[in-house]
Amino acid sequence: MIEPGCPWYSLSQWAPPNIRWCEAQLCSWVVEPANTWSNLAFVLLGLGMAWQTHKDSKDHGISKDSLIRYFGPCSIIVGIASFLFHMSYTFVLQVVDFVGMFIFCYLILIVNAKRLGWVSAHHQFKVFSGLVLGSTALVPIFYVAHIRFQGIVLALVIAAIGSEAWVHRQTTLDPRLPRARYGFWLLAVVSMTVAAVFSALDATRVLCFPENHWFQGHAIWHLFSALALYLLFKFYRQFLKL
Repeated sequence: MIEPGCPWYSLSQWAPPNIRWCEAQLCSWVVEPANTWSNLAFVLLGLGMAWQTHKDSKDHGISKDSLIRYFGPCSIIVGIASFLFHMSYTFVLQVVDFVGMFIFCYLILIVNAKRLGWVSAHHQFKVFSGLVLGSTALVPIFYVAHIRFQGIVLALVIAAIGSEAWVHRQTTLDPRLPRARYGFWLLAVVSMTVAAVFSALDATRVLCFPENHWFQGHAIWHLFSALALYLLFKFYRQFLKL
């Protein structure tokens, strides 16, 4: 726990987060170094996505409403939000961390909803914003009720995988819908699975080296999750006009 006199002590005591990762907490402005700095993977890959999108826009003429434009900025937001949480280990910034996760989960769901014709370009941002805000509002409610709000993200990940399965089924029934090449999507699922395993090993203390501020299971989660988001971007690039 953060000790008295440390930079984040008062805020962490007022509202501590609802989870404790393996990494030992330092009396420093960066409380969990490995879990903090590993989030730069989201930022760096997000910048790469943004550059690729800019290049695709010049080469292929992407619509201003295309959701592919959101991937780079969203990955950067995820990285910054998670960076701030692990830097401080406070509930206030844990909420910010979950906002980042909600943003990317709902981006995938809205993309698939557009592919199915359930959401129009005119309404996509309103629906997206409403879902992110609604899920964020649940976090403090779950916190007070002592319910693990990490389950919301798990449900959204399952929903994202399920929505892709539904899109695939619909494309086999309706030849007007564009067929997808699933190589990058399958690699993203593998990467996310590896990330989840390392995070679970960290949370259960099966893989736990508290004083090692270079190698942590949850830091590995960040690296492979960032890779999964980048692979999803590569997958959805085949629908540049969407």
